[in-house]
Amino acid sequence: MCLIEEMGNIYVIANGDGKSGKSTTALNLAICFATLTQKTLLIDLSRNSWVSQLCDPKNLGQVKLNTFLSFQKTGQVDLLTLKSYDKIVVDCPSHLNTDVFNALKTVAKVIIPVECEYYGLNTLPDLLRQIDRAGIEIAGFLPVMHKRGTEVSETILNKLTENFDQMVFLPSIQRNYYLAHQKDLNSFVLSELSNKAAVTYLSLANTLL
Repeated sequence: MCLIEEMGNIYVIANGDGKSGKSTTALNLAICFATLTQKTLLIDLSRNSWVSQLCDPKNLGQVKLNTFLSFQKTGQVDLLTLKSYDKIVVDCPSHLNTDVFNALKTVAKVIIPVECEYYGLNTLPDLLRQIDRAGIEIAGFLPVMHKRGTEVSETILNKLTENFDQMVFLPSIQRNYYLAHQKDLNSFVLSELSNKAAVTYLSLANTLL
């Protein structure tokens, strides 16, 4: 059996927008995989991101790393290291999309968080062209920052389901304001990160098992 066939499932969390819920999705999904006893590696490819501040022990990270959850901040992906994990979640900054897609096109799938707000769909055409050129597979589209009952959120969600049908992960992730208003990471309460969204991230993790 070749190395690629022996590796766990790799999910690249990507979008063309820098504030589209990528990091929140990556962190929550990794935690949920670990909660489901999947040996999980969260890889952060961003510079000075809040994910690193929470997860990197060198930064006194507050996310508890254990047998099932590991964190790596790196600009390179070592396939031999990935082999030992059940699930790998890659938080991909938008400027690295093409490079990461090309590097992992034969071993990974892309999860695209889509903000259910104005302009949430604007970066999708360029992103889909990048994905198509690289030949990497799309695992699905994840509606995030969804505020139920509002015209904008419902319109974005409807457009996603009309265009991508069963490739849209449901239920959607509800809008969470805790992280947006949290300024002091020293007083950050991890349990508040997902809040109402926690159950839906766990549902997504279950879907991907």
